[in-house]
Amino acid sequence: MSNATTYHLFINGRWRAGSGGVTLPVTNPATEKVFGSVAAASASDLDDALASAEASRRAWSSRLPKDRGEILVAAARILSTKVGDAAEDLSTEQGKTIAEATGEYARAVETLEWYGTHAEEFSAPIPHGPNRMIVPEPLGVVAAFTPWNYPAVLIARKLAPALAAGCPVILKGAEETPSAAIHIVEVLRQAGIPDGVVNLVFGVPAEISEHLLSSPIVKILTFTGSTAVGKHLAKLAANNLQRCVLELGGHSPVVVCEDADLATAVPAISEYKFECAGQSCNAPSRILVARPLYEEFLSRMTEVARKIKIGPPDDPTTEMGPMANARRIEAMQRLVEGAVDRGARIETGGARVDQPGFYWPPTILTGYPKLPKCFMTSRSGRS
Repeated sequence: MSNATTYHLFINGRWRAGSGGVTLPVTNPATEKVFGSVAAASASDLDDALASAEASRRAWSSRLPKDRGEILVAAARILSTKVGDAAEDLSTEQGKTIAEATGEYARAVETLEWYGTHAEEFSAPIPHGPNRMIVPEPLGVVAAFTPWNYPAVLIARKLAPALAAGCPVILKGAEETPSAAIHIVEVLRQAGIPDGVVNLVFGVPAEISEHLLSSPIVKILTFTGSTAVGKHLAKLAANNLQRCVLELGGHSPVVVCEDADLATAVPAISEYKFECAGQSCNAPSRILVARPLYEEFLSRMTEVARKIKIGPPDDPTTEMGPMANARRIEAMQRLVEGAVDRGARIETGGARVDQPGFYWPPTILTGYPKLPKCFMTSRSGRS
């Protein structure tokens, strides 16, 4: 994958280009240069994915849970041998450091293996009162939508439980970080997943979601992303009463109490805040500090933020790479300018790094009105 420039769809057990011939660019956020393209699925491609998933449903759901689990475990073991190359691809597309990308793939491997190992338990009958049992049954075809910020681990979290339960999946991967979906689907293919059980599509998100969710073949929607998009997808799913599993947004505070050990708290908060350049739903967006600790906390936190080394994600000494795309830079500019206009003060950071790439430094704002005195930015959310 590291030398590939074209990413394809995977439908009914075959890699293929989009039938309409349309592709979308893939950009390296560290250089702002387009280095590849990803196939965009047409309506015909989506119909093929729906048909192949439905055609595989009965056989896959009837397969012994132990057999389904063995395929997931085999896929995990194959993926574990490819983590190095896969992490490089993810770093190139998303901007996270090699260390962060490697750690993410380790979690993806663990996820596939865990669900594979426990597949029999998920389908086991559950006692329910005297002489009664609840027998779990697969619900049907799953439409899974994944974001660009943690594509490998979130793809594994959506595919593994659905497949273990006996549900075929149509996966809509993130167009900006397509390699994660490619790698994970490929190891499932190598592990022996039957044709049609996993289908992978890319393209224009709104067109794909509307087409898939308009089909009664899809029984379940799983989506990780913004609250606004999640609401829209839920409305589409309502037409066919498709069940929804939604992981939306993220606006996490940290509370630093008066008895906190700052020597422990500051590094822990900083790690969560600036991992993946702050582009995580669990990255703190604001910090509420007990007044007696405020000045010392601010001093320590500012010092840590200023020392974080920003640079190319493939440099082993880099601690924070670029943001994933130009939209994130625009969002950061709006956040900082809006805060300053309302009286906030920039303690460190606050402006785009003057070099090629979507680099934004760790930024701390204080004195924001109507909020506690320490309000940190560099939060991404998802878009």
